[in-house]
Amino acid sequence: MSGHVNTWVRWERFLLTVFLSSRLWILFSRWGESWGFDSDAHRWMLQILSWKNPIVGVRESFFSYHPPLGFLLPHSLMSLGVSDIVSVQLVSFAASLTAFFFLRATLQHLNLLYHPVSLAFLYLTASIPLQVYMAASINLDAIIVACASATLYVSIRLFWCENTREQTIRLTLGLIAVLTFSLLTRFSGLILLTIPPLVAVFSPKTQFQFKRITAATFLSIFALALASPYYFNRYYKTEGVFLPSNNDGWIEPYQAERNQDRLTFVLNQLFAPIAHAEGTALEDFDFAGIRLFDTWNSIWARSTWFRAQNSPSIFVSMMYIASMPILLLSGFIALRKYRHRSPPLWRALGLVVLTFSLLQVIASLQFVYDKPYAPWHPAKAIYIAPVIFGIGYLLSNNLYACRSVRAWKVALICVALFTIINHVVPVY
Repeated sequence: MSGHVNTWVRWERFLLTVFLSSRLWILFSRWGESWGFDSDAHRWMLQILSWKNPIVGVRESFFSYHPPLGFLLPHSLMSLGVSDIVSVQLVSFAASLTAFFFLRATLQHLNLLYHPVSLAFLYLTASIPLQVYMAASINLDAIIVACASATLYVSIRLFWCENTREQTIRLTLGLIAVLTFSLLTRFSGLILLTIPPLVAVFSPKTQFQFKRITAATFLSIFALALASPYYFNRYYKTEGVFLPSNNDGWIEPYQAERNQDRLTFVLNQLFAPIAHAEGTALEDFDFAGIRLFDTWNSIWARSTWFRAQNSPSIFVSMMYIASMPILLLSGFIALRKYRHRSPPLWRALGLVVLTFSLLQVIASLQFVYDKPYAPWHPAKAIYIAPVIFGIGYLLSNNLYACRSVRAWKVALICVALFTIINHVVPVY
């Protein structure tokens, strides 16, 4: 992509050093701190689950409706004498690095890594405030982001690249394993099943495309089939649904209120903070916490009900909330305007991550529509954390407007500062 490959190799090493140092800083600064949404409920699952007893009653505790693998991994560390808090933190930290290195490997395998735009994509994505929060907190979603990154890498290796028979077999088994693992970690792993077909659809190779799409779809369906006995026996046979929730049984009155004016509810989801409910059946409905506006804010700022931010953190958050929509729009314009400067593989990768991010947003809107209880803030961005791939991709395309190596270097300095600030002054 550039004639200054050695220059960008050195810059990548510099950014990698900054990133890893920052990641270690956030881990040790939060070491042993029970930090996360519903962290007590999460920690309790580590006490009642084990590899010998991986299944408990769906209604036994607040978090027991979740699949088990996200709890069993830190439980393994607890058996070595590590505390429950630190065990989850270490799993989250390892998952965040796994997500980073699989995305890095994807770019490297496509010969895209050593270019300033790709470097910006990689390190902006890894340092978005939501991502920093997940790296050292008590959560399941860091594992899902890692699975998404691994699925993207393996799918691209399978459907965009030439492989030997042995490589194809290993990659196929790896893809099935990662998808099945995600399904047994969190329900949001279901959305990851769309990644292989998307990679096949947007493959830069046009020959045998239908065959690739069919194979990718089959692999996703096969992974779902492997996980389906667990879902059927644990959820459907006991609850009558495949995807239960901890608000089943009492959320129905809120759904009935939503049903009084579905259009108004959807408008408030999409276009808040502008209110549309006045003069409707939803006039007194609480919309704070169920809006797309809340999802966007929680990528860049901590929910105030979770824990208050300090002044520097608030300043950083407000700056991001105000400026990022502009930068995302300009990144999209730059992608179109300067498409002749970007290689086909970069554009194909963008089609995959942007479409996948859009599916994440649609899934979030559907989830909030189905669970319209604002005090539980179902619109939290962490539920669709892989959307950060699309955000990072659009932001990085702004660098195509740079017309000199010096301008690219200045832009990468800004990326390094973005990384440092979001770890040293974490908004979460």
